[in-house]
Amino acid sequence: MEDPEDFMTCAPFPKSYTENRPDEEHFLFIARSFQKQFTLLYPDRRPLLLYADNECGVKKLVSSTLRPTLPTHPDLYTWEECARFVSNYLSLQPLDPPTELPRTLRSPQVVLQSQRGSSLEYANLLCSMLLGLNYNAYCVSGYASKHLCELDRSQESCPLQEQAEADMLCDPKDRTYWEPPVYGTTSEEQLLAKVLKRLENISLDKSPPPEPQDETSKYNMRLERKLHSNFILNQEKLTEQQDSQPPSEPDPAPSPDPLWGLRVHFWVLVLAGSEGVEQDFLIDPLTGNRYPPGHPYFLGVESVWNELNVHVNMQECNNGCQDMLWDPEDQTHWEPLVYGTLSRKQLQDEALRRVDNISQEQKTALSYVTLMPRSWCSMIDITENDMEMRYPGGFKVTHFKQALQENFTRCFCPDGVVTRVTLYDDPHKTKVKKVKEWFDNRVDFLTERESSGGFTTERFKPFRSDQLIFHRFNTSAPEVCPAPLPSQPGVTLEREMCFWPFRVDRLVRRVECGYELIESFEKRHDFLFQRLTLFGEPPLTDTKVPRKDTGLPERQPILKVVEQFHRDPSKAAGEDVAKRVFLLAERRIEVTYHLEKNHVIGAMRSFKKPAESTSTTEPGAFTADMVSTFQVEPTAKPLGQHLLNQLLLNLLKEEKKSIKEIRDSEGSVQFLVQDRAAEQQNLRLSPCPWSTGGSDRVREHRQRVMLLGEELCWLEEQQKDLLAPVLMRLNGTTELNADQAQTVYQSCLSDFRSHMIQQARLIQQRIEEVRPTGPTGPQDGVLVIAIHSDTQELEQRQLDFKKKHRTWHRGKEQKEVDDSDHLEFCNKMSRQIQVSQKRLQMHKECAPQKYKALEQQLRADPRLGPHLQTA
Repeated sequence: MEDPEDFMTCAPFPKSYTENRPDEEHFLFIARSFQKQFTLLYPDRRPLLLYADNECGVKKLVSSTLRPTLPTHPDLYTWEECARFVSNYLSLQPLDPPTELPRTLRSPQVVLQSQRGSSLEYANLLCSMLLGLNYNAYCVSGYASKHLCELDRSQESCPLQEQAEADMLCDPKDRTYWEPPVYGTTSEEQLLAKVLKRLENISLDKSPPPEPQDETSKYNMRLERKLHSNFILNQEKLTEQQDSQPPSEPDPAPSPDPLWGLRVHFWVLVLAGSEGVEQDFLIDPLTGNRYPPGHPYFLGVESVWNELNVHVNMQECNNGCQDMLWDPEDQTHWEPLVYGTLSRKQLQDEALRRVDNISQEQKTALSYVTLMPRSWCSMIDITENDMEMRYPGGFKVTHFKQALQENFTRCFCPDGVVTRVTLYDDPHKTKVKKVKEWFDNRVDFLTERESSGGFTTERFKPFRSDQLIFHRFNTSAPEVCPAPLPSQPGVTLEREMCFWPFRVDRLVRRVECGYELIESFEKRHDFLFQRLTLFGEPPLTDTKVPRKDTGLPERQPILKVVEQFHRDPSKAAGEDVAKRVFLLAERRIEVTYHLEKNHVIGAMRSFKKPAESTSTTEPGAFTADMVSTFQVEPTAKPLGQHLLNQLLLNLLKEEKKSIKEIRDSEGSVQFLVQDRAAEQQNLRLSPCPWSTGGSDRVREHRQRVMLLGEELCWLEEQQKDLLAPVLMRLNGTTELNADQAQTVYQSCLSDFRSHMIQQARLIQQRIEEVRPTGPTGPQDGVLVIAIHSDTQELEQRQLDFKKKHRTWHRGKEQKEVDDSDHLEFCNKMSRQIQVSQKRLQMHKECAPQKYKALEQQLRADPRLGPHLQTA
C-alpha cells in the first residue's frame, strides 16, 4: 500500500505528468484489451503489470515510464556502479500485501528526490540508467524468495568479510600488500622455499639404492638431513586444533515461508551482445548483486519490458527460472503486447544500413513499423550531492550472517569512518570477533583499522611526515612498558610498524615483542639490513615514571645487539662484515665475514673488551689474549696486534653508534605513539575541494584567511603609527580637539623620554655587572683579575683557577693551557665592557637628536599639527 504523501500536488509537474497524449491513450486502450483477453484465456495466471498510476494519479504504460538517460557522472559508466548506486541510494518500501502488484509507479526522477521506493521503482530506475549506457536491459516482473523480496541478507555472507579475513591472515612480510615492490631482505620462508624447489628438481630415482653401511665405520658419509618448513608444520597444527575443537552452535534454520512462490518481486535482465556482455545475467536492484539466469532465488516470471515493448512469458515455471529461455523477441515463448514494434536488433541493423549508405527503399523500410509512445518522464539528473549522499539519512546498516556492515557518507561521522564491518562468533551476534573500519579524508591519513584478539592494526596512506603506513600493537598492554607486567604476567607489549623507505635512517619495519626488538632497513650506505636487540630486565624503579631529560619512561638495559649486512662489492669478502654481535653483558664482540669464493664458511673474530677507566683506575691495555681468530685460508698472514687493536677501537665506536641508534629509535617510536594518541583525541577531517560540502568548507576557510590577512594589515599599520598606543587610551578616537591633541603630544614625548632613560639604565647595568681591570700578568705565578661585583659565575671561575694553579703535580703543558684559557676569558669580558661603554656613549649623543626628530614628526602629523600650531 502506497503512502498518500507520495501523491504530490500536480502543480510543479510538467504537462506530460498530469495528462496523456493521444498516442498514450491509444496504447492504454490496447493494454486494457490485452489484459482482458489474457485473463479469459489464462484464468489460472495472475494479472499482468502493463500500466500503473504515476505520482499524479494518471495511468501510464510501464514501458513509457522508462527514461533511458546517460549518467553524467563518470563513476556511473558501468552496470556494477549503477546497481551499487541504486541499492545504496534508495530505501526499500515493501509491497503491502506482498502478493499483489503495486498500483503506483513513479517517474525515476521523483524516486531519486524522495530517496525511497518499491522494488518496481528500484528496477525502473536501474533499467533506465542501463538503457542510457546502451545495455540490452529489461525490467522483469515475477516472483522471488522471501529474503530477496524483503531485503533480508541475514543468511548471506558479508561481501567484505572475506576481505577482512584475508587481511587478518596477511603477513606483513608480504611487501606487495602494504607497499610498492622494492628490493629488500629475503624472509626465511622464501629462502626455505627456494631450497626445497632446488631439492625437488634433483632427481634421485635414477640412482641405484644405497648399499647397507657399517654404522661403526668412521669413513661412512653422514646421511642428508630431510628439510621441512616450520611454517607448514605450524599451519598443520593449527588445522588439527581447529578440527579437534567442538563444533560451534549451528545457525538457526529459517522457518518455512507460507507464501513461497507468491511474493511479487521486480528485477533487471541484461542480455548478452552489447557493451561487452558475453552472457545473460540478472541484477537484483535491492542489493545490486548479479545472479545467473537460472538462480533458484527467482521462482517465476510474468512479463518483461523495455522502452520498446512489453513481452509476456508463455513458458512454464515449474522449476523456477532454470529452464527459461531469455529471448523476448522469440514470439514462440514470449507474447508481445503490440506486434510490429521496433526491436533493439532492428535499430542496430538500421544504424548499420545508414552507415553503409544503402538504397532509399531500404532506408524507408522502418517507416511502417509501429512506434510505442515516447517516455513521459523527465531526464534523470544525478547531481554531485546525490553521489556524495549515497545513503538515506547519511548512513545504511545491513545485517549479514554473523556480521554487521555499516556504511556512512563521506564526512558524516566525526572520525571520518565510511564503512564498518563487525564480525561475530555466534549467530545471535553477542560475541564480537573482529571490527574493521575504513576511513576517508583523515588529516592523519588513516585508511583502515581493525581490532581483533586484543590487537589493533592500522594502515595509512603514504603521505605522513613520519612515513608510517602500518601499525599493529597490543591494546591490552600499556604503551610505555615493553616487558610483562607483574600484575598481568600474561600480557606483553607487541608492536609492529612498517614505514615507507624514505626515512633518514632507512627503517622499513620495526617489530617489538617483549624483550626483543627487530629492525629492518633498506638501501643503507653501510649495507645494514637487519638489527636484533635483546633487552634485560627493567630497573627496579617504576617504569611509568618519566626521565627528566626526555620525559620518556626509564630505559631497559641492552644485553645483546646482532647486526647483519649485505655484501659490499667494494671490499674483499674476507674483509667485508656479514654479521656483527655486540654482547654487552659479557663484554665481548663477535664478527663474522662474508663467504669467499669456493668456501662454505666465513672468517670469524671474537674480541674481549678491555676494562674501562674509573675515577681511581686507568683503562685496561689491549693484549693478544683478548682476541680469537678463525681464518678460512690457512696460508693467509694473520693481522698484527696493532691492526687488531685498531679494529677493536673501530668496533667500540660502532657499538656506541648502534646503541645510540637504538635509543633514538626507542625515543622516536615513543613520540610517534604519543602523536598517534594526540591525533586520536583531536580528530580532524581534511575537506575535499571536489565535493559539494568540501567546496563550501574550503570557501569558508578562504574567507577566514582573508579576514585574518586584513587584521594583520591593520595591525602592521597600527605598529607604524606613533599615536596608536596613546590613542588606544582615548578609546581609539581619531578626531581630536585642542586639549586632546596637547595631551597626546605630551604623552608621546613623555613615553619617549622614559624609554630612552630605561635603555640607558639597561646599558649601564650591563657595564656594572663585571668591570675587570685587565690582566696584570703573573704575580707569584698566579694571574689576578679584579672582580667588581659578586656574580656567581666569576667567583666560581676564580676559585677553580686558583685551585688548579696551587696543584703542584700539574705538568707544564697543562699549566700553560689553563693560563691561556683564563686569559681568553678575561679578554672576552674586557671586550664586552668596551662595547657596552661605546653603546652608552652613542646613546647619550643620539638621544637629543631622536627627541627633536620626534617633535618634528608629531607636529607634522595631520591629527596634531593644526592644534599645536594654534597653541
